[in-house]
Amino acid sequence: MSGKLEFNFRNTMEDVAASGEFLRRFSEESGLSERQGYLLFLTYEELATNIVKYAFDGESGHRIKVLAEHNGRGVFLTLMDDGRPFDPVTAVLPEPDGDLAECASGGMGLRMIREMVRSMRYVRENAWNVVRVQI
Repeated sequence: MSGKLEFNFRNTMEDVAASGEFLRRFSEESGLSERQGYLLFLTYEELATNIVKYAFDGESGHRIKVLAEHNGRGVFLTLMDDGRPFDPVTAVLPEPDGDLAECASGGMGLRMIREMVRSMRYVRENAWNVVRVQI
């Protein structure tokens, strides 16, 4: 099966949580495996949360664009925001130094996503961050 989903959400944590339901339905309707659906949602939640928390200096009123695709080449998730430039692919992240429960903040979620997905690409286009992930 295949499918495509596009939506926007406001830069609030409430919108991140609420819009996750779109991806859950997309996963089911596109015939994704349980693992693909889980990884799609986890990746979305991590990237979207980081955008809301860090890209806008607390400014409200921004929109984040999301595109999810399932086609013959795989499962893809793209997030686009007009916040400060940030490349999650090359960002230097702290090394875990012990109990993961104590390391849960400060880049550990992004580290986990980078290790679990097939590929992650970043470009800055016309003052927009564009992150494309292949699940």
